[in-house]
Amino acid sequence: AEMACFFGIDDWFRKKTTELSGGQKQLLNLASIMVMQPKLLILDEPTSQLDPIAASDFINTLQKINKDLGLTILMTEHRLEEVFPAADRVLVMDHGKLLLAEPPAQAGRDLKRIDQNHRMLCGLPSAVRIYHGLDAEEDGCPLTVREGRAFLEKNYENRIRSLSGLK
Repeated sequence: AEMACFFGIDDWFRKKTTELSGGQKQLLNLASIMVMQPKLLILDEPTSQLDPIAASDFINTLQKINKDLGLTILMTEHRLEEVFPAADRVLVMDHGKLLLAEPPAQAGRDLKRIDQNHRMLCGLPSAVRIYHGLDAEEDGCPLTVREGRAFLEKNYENRIRSLSGLK
């Protein structure tokens, strides 16, 4: 009951699993594991079968578990827009070789230094891709849309205004 309340699933906790959506089933699976009070949670593409809204909700739940319960989460994931900025550490592998193991902003910068055309750059969050497309090196690598907007305003606002004819 405590885990059902923590996960916000108490309204549908007693339903048959065949009546649940994919996101609800994923949350139920996670809650059932959390009852065992693990010290480490290893997830392989946990959002792969979820629609974007359910995936976002699931990732937010993982962040809550990490922050509130202090649980270490090791995850492989292709949807990096939300996961990448939330990570404490990002590991990037290529052909079985570990390329990077560092905080997200540093990984966002260093991947391009390793290889300017690395395939992984295409999978990074949009703010990181824009940062790389501008060949920016100053002020750190933005990770979220909000950070990307602030980065552009700080570093490129005058250029944008001059190109558009605004004062």
